[in-house]
Amino acid sequence: MSPHSVVVSALDTRVPEPELMTDPDQVRAYGEANFDASNQRFLTLFQQQFPDFCTGPVVDLGCGTAEIAWRFAHFHAALTIWAVDGSSEMLAYARQRWASTHEFSRVVLVHDLLPSVHLPPHRFTAVLSNSFLHHLHRPEVLWETMLRCGAPGAKILVVDLRRPESEQEVSRLTETYVSNAPAVLQNDYRASLRAAFRVAEVSQQLAEAGLTTLTVQALDDRYLMVWGTLPPAPG
Repeated sequence: MSPHSVVVSALDTRVPEPELMTDPDQVRAYGEANFDASNQRFLTLFQQQFPDFCTGPVVDLGCGTAEIAWRFAHFHAALTIWAVDGSSEMLAYARQRWASTHEFSRVVLVHDLLPSVHLPPHRFTAVLSNSFLHHLHRPEVLWETMLRCGAPGAKILVVDLRRPESEQEVSRLTETYVSNAPAVLQNDYRASLRAAFRVAEVSQQLAEAGLTTLTVQALDDRYLMVWGTLPPAPG
């Protein structure tokens, strides 16, 4: 091998990570991190795709510390947002952080795993999910839950990390985006990149779920987006 050769460690197969964030240090680091730009971009993407949206209720699947739900409630002053997560520690942090705000009165925290038995069927006019898909060992439960709880024609927006092509790219993205973050977040970020899906993989998931009305596309150098509407009610 040439001394100038570069060995590229491929990431052809995803490496799943733990589904739930329950460690107190991990929850605190995640809650205290500044995700303002990415969270605001999520809302901006929703507005771009669905500029006329104004009715509720809305559900956020895998809500974490519920910041997306809180921001959505702030932007849509008349809507109720259900925020679902399997980590009671994350929801406790969300309650502590947002309970004193006016918007939080319209955020319903739901502690449950997907597919959730607590979500009313075919109720929600929009189904949101941000940076959650890559945590799932069985990604199909996200799409099954959307079909079960979303109303006919419900607006769908999912944004998630996209798995890089190599370990070298994992290192580059970590250095570019979280080099100043605590070590626990840097480690989680690397694990999340390795656990993420690629566009073709998500496209296959949608086809298998029968969600042919949804579109998946790459965003920038590290994210993908799934958007569209659920099929209308049978005529």
